[in-house]
Amino acid sequence: MSQIRRRSVKTQFGLLCIVEEAGEITRLDWGISADDHSDVLPAAETQLLAYARGELETFDLPMNVKGTDFQRDV
Repeated sequence: MSQIRRRSVKTQFGLLCIVEEAGEITRLDWGISADDHSDVLPAAETQLLAYARGELETFDLPMNVKGTDFQRDV
């Protein structure tokens, strides 16, 4: 079983939590405070903040997005 790690990022939209499992980003959650460490989370935080500033359009991260079809499309 893979360990789930989370890192919270303050954005202009509010506190956003990046969730990583087995080296892949699996989801984003709102309002959860966490500061776990992994190889993927720092890059995810950097890219998310660059996206929020309008400096990045495409993410270059290992992802395995989970959820319903609707949730993955949004």
